[in-house]
Amino acid sequence: MLFTLVACKRIPGKTAVAFYNCENLFDTVHNAGNEDGEFTPTGKYHYTTAVYNEKLHNIAAVLAKMVTDEVPDGPAIIGLAEIENNNVLKALVSQSSIVRRHYHYIWYAGPDKRGIGVALLYNPSAFLPVSSEPIPVAANDTDNRALRDILYVKGVLYGDTLHLLVNHWSSRLGGEEETEHKRAAAATVCRNRLNMLLQHHAKIIVMGDFNENPGDSSIINILKANGNDAASGSLYDPFASLYNNGEGTLMYNHHWYMFDQVMVSEAFMHNTAGFRFNNVEVFKPSFLADSHNMTEKVPRRSFAGTYWLHGYSDHFPVLMYLVE
Repeated sequence: MLFTLVACKRIPGKTAVAFYNCENLFDTVHNAGNEDGEFTPTGKYHYTTAVYNEKLHNIAAVLAKMVTDEVPDGPAIIGLAEIENNNVLKALVSQSSIVRRHYHYIWYAGPDKRGIGVALLYNPSAFLPVSSEPIPVAANDTDNRALRDILYVKGVLYGDTLHLLVNHWSSRLGGEEETEHKRAAAATVCRNRLNMLLQHHAKIIVMGDFNENPGDSSIINILKANGNDAASGSLYDPFASLYNNGEGTLMYNHHWYMFDQVMVSEAFMHNTAGFRFNNVEVFKPSFLADSHNMTEKVPRRSFAGTYWLHGYSDHFPVLMYLVE
């Protein structure tokens, strides 16, 4: 992976890190070896160029509106999930609503059968990547099938060295208990990398769609993330308190789930040099929500079944603010 080096101007104050599950951000072209035929013009979603272009426009509109009141330049770093390839990312960062931010991206092809994976967008005036790699995850079951990679990126945010781990753990399709071992496998791989980094008291941000709520087994027992101030070796999960207060990032069967989270290591929690943790939020402006005949606003998703809703995603994005 090659990076374009851009001088980073140090700006005191507040910055933001975001994560967004983009809900099936495919292009319209079938890629040999991937099960992506549903998202082509002749597939069951009738995923035409017009639909694809509107989907790109909509996702970019969400990124453009994030944190503009508190951080006018938008998030310095954005983790993304359900991204098909680098062609999609190139088209996304070229959208008129965000092109002036000059976002760069990091993405690796992975083993997902449909071809989707995670990616990282970053503003090169704020963040300078030093290294990156995909971390493979094995399912550890009878199929022994590889799961989605975890994206690791080391970089410098306005002079402060950070380590980022972008996750998209296996869904609960097929049953929560029946698929738990897959999420446990991803949590174990993520935890192993954390253990290596924490030996050096590193500043670490773990973000993603975990398909687990704060306090669920793999989050709390394997990843060792909780809603308390991060102790040595653990992660602080600030979305635990929001979830306990009834918030969430997606709704299923009239119940909120907080699958999308951003967590930090102990080094962000105390008065050290550089950036410190400040606060988090679920980003849910009115344009991103839809009632769908319900009293409570839910994410305005892309499709209802296979019918294009002109929407955004079935997940709300999440934001974390850091201060100096």
